Amino acid sequence: MAKRQKQQLPERPFMKLSVEEMAAQVQLRDEQLGRRNCLVLVLFFAFFFISISVLSWFYGQWFLTTLSAAWQVLHSIWNLQWWQAAAIVFEYKLSFFLLGIFAGFLLFLFVAFQIGEMLIDFIWDWLGSLFGG
Repeated sequence: MAKRQKQQLPERPFMKLSVEEMAAQVQLRDEQLGRRNCLVLVLFFAFFFISISVLSWFYGQWFLTTLSAAWQVLHSIWNLQWWQAAAIVFEYKLSFFLLGIFAGFLLFLFVAFQIGEMLIDFIWDWLGSLFGG
């Protein structure tokens, strides 16, 4: 019962609340945002792992070969064998290009989710200020 009373938002504007009421309102908002952020993160990881599993089913051998070639390039550069690293890059240039597109797409998804979350927060707060008081 006490928890239910604590979650009711006061009718007065935020600046006219007591310190305890402000703290309760901020804590309630933090809990709401935490739940929504957790849900967005779970959805992102679910989509990420589903896409990785689908891609590995169809392109698993290519992906492993490309990662192996990338490791060989790094190993060659570390051992100062630039000519060998350049030969590997030229041999696998299309694979590296496609791998870069895939990594860029994952980075784009991450940034898009972050921007989307900020826009949802902004719109949610704006609508709350219009209808909440």
